[in-house]
Amino acid sequence: MTTIQFSPLAVPNTLGLPAHAEQGVVITQPEQLVPILTYADERRLAVSVLGSGSNVVLPRKMPSITLLMRIPGIQVIDSDSSYRRFEVGCGVSWQGFVRFCLGQGLGGGIENLTLIPGTVGAAPIQNIGAYGVEVAEFIEAVEVFDRQQHSAGRLWKPATECAFGYRDSCFKRQPERWVVTRIRFRLPTSGRVRTDYAGITDELLRMGVSLTTASATTIAEAVARTRRRKLPDPRRHPNAGSFFKNPLLPKLQYDGLVARSGGQGQSAIEQIPNWPQGPDIKLSAAALIDQTSWKQRPAERVAVWQRQPLVIVNRGGADAADITQFAQAIQQSVEEKFGVVLEQEPQLLG
Repeated sequence: MTTIQFSPLAVPNTLGLPAHAEQGVVITQPEQLVPILTYADERRLAVSVLGSGSNVVLPRKMPSITLLMRIPGIQVIDSDSSYRRFEVGCGVSWQGFVRFCLGQGLGGGIENLTLIPGTVGAAPIQNIGAYGVEVAEFIEAVEVFDRQQHSAGRLWKPATECAFGYRDSCFKRQPERWVVTRIRFRLPTSGRVRTDYAGITDELLRMGVSLTTASATTIAEAVARTRRRKLPDPRRHPNAGSFFKNPLLPKLQYDGLVARSGGQGQSAIEQIPNWPQGPDIKLSAAALIDQTSWKQRPAERVAVWQRQPLVIVNRGGADAADITQFAQAIQQSVEEKFGVVLEQEPQLLG
């Protein structure tokens, strides 16, 4: 264990929060994990595993050991007339992988996920999604280190065992157990594109592109234009993307909230855009926040983004406590007005 080289690290994060790790290690190959995690477990030390820090709220001082996952590589495993399979290191940037796929002439929906910040390793943890597509659709298996079963070392966990859900997975539910190292993707070679999301359709029309002739590349451009127009660039306006999930309510619960109006016209909840999601009703979290007037409130170190209130922006000098208190105030106001609890997306560490 004396060969482990820990060093102080300034921990990157897109919220621009001051975060420092006294014991940090940059992981560039999976074999590094065995001695480090064994060392941590023997001493009962906490371990934080990070990619680019795009979906986290970090404290000023990171607890115990911080691992920055930088395992590189995109390898084509095999291909046929229908699909192409890749093995990708967790440290590859997500946008870099999307561009690689487009360069290979692949589509099938991966182009809808363009410009999502973060690394490939973070994608299955959060089950990232946008414009009607989730990354779980393309994942065949995830290579992980199971901290509960050190003797097993690394193993490939098939997608059917990853418990993928809306912005969810077994990796997100048990961060203390799983460390993601590589991902196997399976992408269609048919070139079929996904234009059934209203935002994409509208942007293609603005671009003068016909839905019948749209390619994966033009879809990616439409998504990029939409995201740049609506969302802040974290390099200029530090943020962690969507801070809250769109809430999913059982139909019975939703009907109960609607009944609050007591027959006195349309209830507040009925004014919120919603759509069926299986047996549940999904509500627009952005509209819930908008209807509680957060865009009109005076902004100091933290604020919601004027074009998309789902995004919380660090205006300068904020720390984790500022972000957390601001998010909690939003949650409280939404619950008081609508009876709906917003769930935070970024993980709070420390």
